[in-house]
Amino acid sequence: SSTYVVSLTVSMRDDVSKQSSSQMVISVGSLPLIARIKGSASRLQSTLSALALDARVSSDPDLDATADQGLAFKWACKRSDGISVSSQSCRDTTGALLSLGNSSTLHVAANKLPATTDAPYEFTVTVSKTGKSPATYTLSLTLVTQDIPNVELAVYGEFFRQADGSIKINANSVFKLDSTCSTNASKTQKWSTAQEVALTAPAFTVSTGGDSLIYTGEGSNALVAGASYLMTSSCTVVGAEETVVGSAEQVVVVNSPPAGVPCETCLVDGNDGAPCVKA
Repeated sequence: SSTYVVSLTVSMRDDVSKQSSSQMVISVGSLPLIARIKGSASRLQSTLSALALDARVSSDPDLDATADQGLAFKWACKRSDGISVSSQSCRDTTGALLSLGNSSTLHVAANKLPATTDAPYEFTVTVSKTGKSPATYTLSLTLVTQDIPNVELAVYGEFFRQADGSIKINANSVFKLDSTCSTNASKTQKWSTAQEVALTAPAFTVSTGGDSLIYTGEGSNALVAGASYLMTSSCTVVGAEETVVGSAEQVVVVNSPPAGVPCETCLVDGNDGAPCVKA
């Protein structure tokens, strides 16, 4: 962080002894680190599939996105009892403590973790850097024994990624959600929202296969300023014995327009004593 002092001195043109000065102190701080795990903040996955968590999307917002962020990573995993997070670290199917490592990505082999029961696993990544406070991000993972498709989301367009994984947009922004379903079987993909939003409205375009959702933004008013929306992509596979569904979620926060105290301008120079002209 740095501090700058800006001074302005005004004097009479014909008498410099008549002058007035003013100063403004400008303090420039640094932005906090952003910890993120690629994909949605909650995940449903099969124990038959390998788990891959990618925290390389974490960043130092004071640096250009293409520059080396210089971050250190530390992973943690805890089991929840449904009420509070247990102080015990996660254990694999043999009862041994789960090995996590300190790299930007975390990989857990298939059949390594037992299926969850009442509450999910909580995987947390902590990013740190000299001179800045650490930041954390937690992903909730539910594991089931049946083979289910893994769904991942990618966002494109006009948005700001927030620290909690949600995206913030303006009401007239244009953005696109792409969904990838990792199965070679015949599948059905569709989009839904937890709120009363008709994704069939002209403001939205859903691809023929259901793998992408586009919000056209301008003039649509389908998403209300100040509101939050949960967009869910689901992938359904109908098998000979059972039907399985995988899903991923993205929270979309619509920015509220700026508001403040009403103000007005008044032209006072050159009006020869006439009443103030307000605009």
